[in-house]
Amino acid sequence: RSTLFPYTTLFRSQLIGVAKIIADCTAVLLCGGKSSRMGFDKALLKIQGQYVILQTAEKLMELFEEVILVTNDSQKFPKAFRKCTIIQDMYLGKGPLGGIVTAMNYTQKAEVFVIACDIPTFSPKLVYQLASKRGQNQVTIFDFEGRQEPLFGFYRCSCLPTFQKQLAQNNYQVRQEFERLSVKTAQLSKENQLKNVNRKEELSQWYR
Repeated sequence: RSTLFPYTTLFRSQLIGVAKIIADCTAVLLCGGKSSRMGFDKALLKIQGQYVILQTAEKLMELFEEVILVTNDSQKFPKAFRKCTIIQDMYLGKGPLGGIVTAMNYTQKAEVFVIACDIPTFSPKLVYQLASKRGQNQVTIFDFEGRQEPLFGFYRCSCLPTFQKQLAQNNYQVRQEFERLSVKTAQLSKENQLKNVNRKEELSQWYR
């Protein structure tokens, strides 16, 4: 077990509960964006000599039986990523929804947990909190001050037909057809709000 992310004894006891809740679930790191505002590929960002996305994957491996990276270019990752399962996006240019559908087609699990690669405030405790709210809902995501967070959430693979239909209609917004699905939203506190890092001037958020 890696020691990159030392957990307290209390939090490790929480992880045991999480493993029981989300055992039939694949964690999906979406890392195929254009990163046009950043000026370089965010999926290959290094902080203090470490690939940020590898650190995220390491956290997810503590919580899920299976972790995959969905990318627009499976050849771009260096040898440091050899321990990761990397999947080529089947729907290039169709945004995060294409990556989610790719993951659902790949996994044998009943559910996927989706997270964008550019969320620096990711905490395993947030996954634990969200997992406890799922019930039998098809989609479980956070809501912060009326804004849904679709790229940090649980999606049952029963969503696949709806999402595939969206792609066939060139409708790439993940939330567009939520009214056709059973969706549970959990309120996110201000101190835990999820912020995407899209510009160089925002990189300081990863140092916190």
